[in-house]
Amino acid sequence: MDKLGIVFFPEGEVKTFGKYVEADDPNYFKIPGHAKSFKNEIVPSFEFKKYDFIYDNTNDDDAKFYRDAVNLANQGLIIALNKDNSLLVYASSNPTEKQLNAILNNETVKKISDQEVYEFIDEYDFVDYSNMEEYAIAKLEKIHDNKLYTA
Repeated sequence: MDKLGIVFFPEGEVKTFGKYVEADDPNYFKIPGHAKSFKNEIVPSFEFKKYDFIYDNTNDDDAKFYRDAVNLANQGLIIALNKDNSLLVYASSNPTEKQLNAILNNETVKKISDQEVYEFIDEYDFVDYSNMEEYAIAKLEKIHDNKLYTA
C-alpha cells in the first residue's frame, strides 16, 4: 500500500491520505507522518467537515494522533493506518452498514493480509479482530440481527 492510511466515513465514503515510504528510504524523514498527513488531507476535506468530528487539528505528533484516533473511532470514524505494510485499524463500535460494505468492497484492504483491528468501546476498552473482514461481517450480522429483533 503506497498510502499512510484509509478513512471510512459513516455514509460509506472512503479517502486515503499520506504517502508511505519504507524506513530505509532516504526521504523517510522528509515525508509527513500519519498526524500531519491526516491533518493536511483529511481534516480539511468535505467528508470530514460534514460530520463535525471533534479533532485537535493543531496536532503534528504521531504518538498523540494514535490516541486521537481512538476518540475519532468513538465518534464513528474508521481509520486504517499503514504500519510497515500491515494495517492497524481504529474501528467504531457503532459503524454504519455503508461503512462496513465499503470495507468489504475495498481492494486495498483485501490485499493486505497482516491486520490488527481494534473496535473501541471507550478509551480503555476494546474488542480485537484478526482482520477488517471479520470485523465488518460481525458488525453486519449484529446490525441485521437488531433489524430482525426490532421488526
